Amino acid sequence: MQNIAFENNLSETAFVGTNKSNEIKFYSPEVEVDLCGHATLASAFVYFNFINEEANEIIFNSNRGQLVAKRKDDAIVMSLPKDQPERELDLDIFVDALGCDVREAYKGIDDYLAILEDEDTVKNLIPDIDKIAKMPSRGLIVLQKEKRLILFQEYLVRMLV
Repeated sequence: MQNIAFENNLSETAFVGTNKSNEIKFYSPEVEVDLCGHATLASAFVYFNFINEEANEIIFNSNRGQLVAKRKDDAIVMSLPKDQPERELDLDIFVDALGCDVREAYKGIDDYLAILEDEDTVKNLIPDIDKIAKMPSRGLIVLQKEKRLILFQEYLVRMLV
């Protein structure tokens, strides 16, 4: 599987077992990864449109647990495992890597999340990518502090890897 993913040279390639367990594995060109939402969605699309056109649900079993995909009209709705990020108390590493004030920071399963003061700070950010690469995570997500509580919140996000 790793060799095929290397040859495909895509961010991730999904492999789905043909037995009833519906095991799904994800590989980047270099390593196995635990979860990839886009590859799960693509696998569900293939399943619903080419393998079992009568099905309305498939449950994939992954390294992160069950990934549920349901057909709803012309769309596919997915449920993925929830990440429970923990608050980081020492913000110095984030301030150093981002070069700006950091209001809060959290560590999830794969990534860090840093909350900055406002949208302009996020847009104009000039991060030190070398310092971010040395963090014990896949990457760093930054977004602005919530301005107001509304039903559909708009926010700006940048993913730094």
